Formats: sequence, C-alpha cells, structure tokens
Amino acid sequence: MGAALVAAGVIAFALCAHRVELRWGAVAGAAAAVIGLVIGVVGAPSVVDLFGLGRPARRAGLLLPVSLAFGAAWAVYFRSHAAETLVPHTVGTFALLTMAIGAAEELTYRGFIQGSVAGVGPWFACIIAAAAHTAYKCSLMAFPVSDVRADIFILAAGTFGVGIALGAMREAGSNILPAVLAHVTFDLIAYGDLTEPLWWV
Repeated sequence: MGAALVAAGVIAFALCAHRVELRWGAVAGAAAAVIGLVIGVVGAPSVVDLFGLGRPARRAGLLLPVSLAFGAAWAVYFRSHAAETLVPHTVGTFALLTMAIGAAEELTYRGFIQGSVAGVGPWFACIIAAAAHTAYKCSLMAFPVSDVRADIFILAAGTFGVGIALGAMREAGSNILPAVLAHVTFDLIAYGDLTEPLWWV
C-alpha cells in the first residue's frame, strides 16, 4: 500500500509539476507520496532494512568499484550522445544538486519501494522498483517546457535497464550504497559542467 501510494504520488507530481494550471495536482501528488512513505515506515519491522541501509553483505565492498565504473560508463555514454566532451572540465553547484536528487531517487526506488515489495522475491522487487522509476522519469518529460524533447521510448528503455542493474546491486550487496554510488557518479560526470539547471530539475 505504502509503496504504491509513493509511486503514484510521485508520478502525479511529475506530470503536474511543470504546468502552472496543474500545480494543485503536483501538491496532491507530493502529499500522497509523503502519506505512502509514512504508511510504509510505520508498518515496517525495520526501517533500516526497508531502505537497504543495514549492514551490507561482505560482497558489497567488491561491488563499490563495479558501481563506480558503471556510473562513470553510463555518464560517458550519456555525454557522448549529448554532443558533450566525455568528461566535464569543471564541477559546478548544479552537479551537487543533481547528486542529491539522484541519492534521493535511489532511497525512494531501490530503497523504499524495492524494500517494501521484497517479499515477492528479489528479481520481481527489482522489476517493480525499476518500472516505478521509469514511469516517474517518463511522466517528468511528458509536458516539456522547452524545445528539448526526450525520446520517450529510449528514455523508458534506458531508465528501466539501468534500474534493473541498480536494483541488482542492492540485492547483491544487501545494501543500497552501491546503487547510490553508481547514481551519484553518473550525475557528477553527466552534469558536472552545467551552469544552469535543466528544465526538468
């Protein structure tokens, strides 16, 4: 119940956030997500385990270099398709903001949602979390406020595939840290030299 409400609330927020006439939909979506989070946390036997913040498995340490390399490779691929240099020349404050957002996304999807549905089995939990994250990302791009338009099919396929990989990192290490490290590494490299926020942020 809590995970479904969080997923639905964040999707509603993403659909409405960039449209002034839909601002109350964004507020309602954010409120629903907070309520879902409270429901999930109150009903959880262990909040630490729910979010994947417990003691990691021994192999989690081995996963950290893999997650770092995965995040870096993902960012270089992203930058190459955006006609940018493969690595940023500087790191601005916007990159730090995106890293915080990326960590929050991991706590939401690979943390809370994947942890909430863990009872269905690890692979199915990965799929549910990846699907929820993909729906959010696609909803965020549904009503662009600039001339920059994303290819929704490529965005969906990429987000879902990366989500499965990040979910597998959580499962393999019994901890969310490898997934968070991969995501923030991507954000640091992908957006390091941007001086102004992207419209969807």
